[in-house]
Amino acid sequence: MKKTVKNDKKWRYLKRIADNPTGWIILCNLLDGMDQRLFKKKFAVALLLCWMRAYKRQKKNARQSGQSPFTPPSEADILRDSFDTACGSPGNGVSCSEWPEGFRLHCKRRLPGKPPIDSYASITDARDFVEERISPDEKKRLSGEAWLHGILDPDPATWDSWKPLGKTRIRLKPLDTKGNASTIGNPAKVLWITPESETVDLGKHPRPANELRDLLGLVHVSNSQLLALSLPKAVVQKQDHGRPTVADAGSHRRHMAHSSHRTCGTTNPWGYTASLASFAAQDGNIDGLPERVVRPIPVASLPELDVQALGFCGLERGIEQGIDDDAIFAKRLCQRHGGIPQMMERIRKLLA
Repeated sequence: MKKTVKNDKKWRYLKRIADNPTGWIILCNLLDGMDQRLFKKKFAVALLLCWMRAYKRQKKNARQSGQSPFTPPSEADILRDSFDTACGSPGNGVSCSEWPEGFRLHCKRRLPGKPPIDSYASITDARDFVEERISPDEKKRLSGEAWLHGILDPDPATWDSWKPLGKTRIRLKPLDTKGNASTIGNPAKVLWITPESETVDLGKHPRPANELRDLLGLVHVSNSQLLALSLPKAVVQKQDHGRPTVADAGSHRRHMAHSSHRTCGTTNPWGYTASLASFAAQDGNIDGLPERVVRPIPVASLPELDVQALGFCGLERGIEQGIDDDAIFAKRLCQRHGGIPQMMERIRKLLA
């Protein structure tokens, strides 16, 4: 009886904080991941408990800092930040008693040998990459070739007349600004990759940055210049890698743990991105590109990198159409579970 009361209390608390579009998206992806055996029930429950604990802690901190001159975080911000905190690993200063090894990179499904994949692409912000990853000597060389000025030009109109020709090989700096070993990808997160063969034709597109941003479901990316990093197969395979779960995605608002139109097996090693253009058009199939996650790659393993400039990425997709919002996407995910009430009932039973 005491256990039932305790679990009911947890459920009421979770329902109060997560019964909203952000929570629905996370919870649907949690159930979809469990249904596809990306993880087991014990993993899902531990992640929920860690999320609730992180939310309670951040909510308390927000109340205590209410007298500060800075604008306090919104409920949605606290909800997203607390889930991202829960998804972290012990190596990043985060611990969870129910799952001490950390939640990221849990589903290490191996890729089959066929069809062969020679290289992967990962998309990044050009300015961050230049400031944080390129060595000073390399910046001087690239500045002389006008490459840096081109990819960092803040005027989107410039991209109508300036088009990069092929890839540029760039030497990276071995240490970050704090003197630690540098990595390709944020060392506190996972690196998202897709087969490079899926992106080779995008250079012919009039706006390759926008096109790839849409295909990869990067709804949070806007008003910036993008680069595609070419990662050799051999380098990726040396790192932990696998199919992404909701814990890898964190609070990403367009993560999709299940294909939008096909029956997913329980052995598929690839995840699915949500195509923002297809979603805005209300298509039945909104699958974008296949995706995986890999642990950030040490620069020592790849001191030089082939980089393709993609151009300027405009405003967030779908604003004009009025269709690309969290509530509509969340309700679409919940259809697989019979709707929002039925999905929430499944979560209640998970905590029982």
